[in-house]
Amino acid sequence: MTVTKTLLVDVKNNLSLLLSKQNQLEEDRKQLEQHIEKLQQQLSEANERVMNLEEENRQLRLAKAVSSGGTENPEEAKDKINELVREIDKCLALLNI
Repeated sequence: MTVTKTLLVDVKNNLSLLLSKQNQLEEDRKQLEQHIEKLQQQLSEANERVMNLEEENRQLRLAKAVSSGGTENPEEAKDKINELVREIDKCLALLNI
């Protein structure tokens, strides 16, 4: 009986240890999930900022190309001017109605 009791106590101790480790691992997992969520939000904000900066850069390059006489990228400047002319034509057509 003594051997059985000793084994039972060992099993109980091991079970307590395993449950304790499981609880700690669950807490660690929750913290890691929160950290991942925070990092994903930061990545999303960074991606949005990059897109805004790329658009601003495109606009600045276009403005520079138009102001410098088209030496930067004449086709892009021409396309933008054509787009603006089409918008003006649409506005004039609406005014004539």
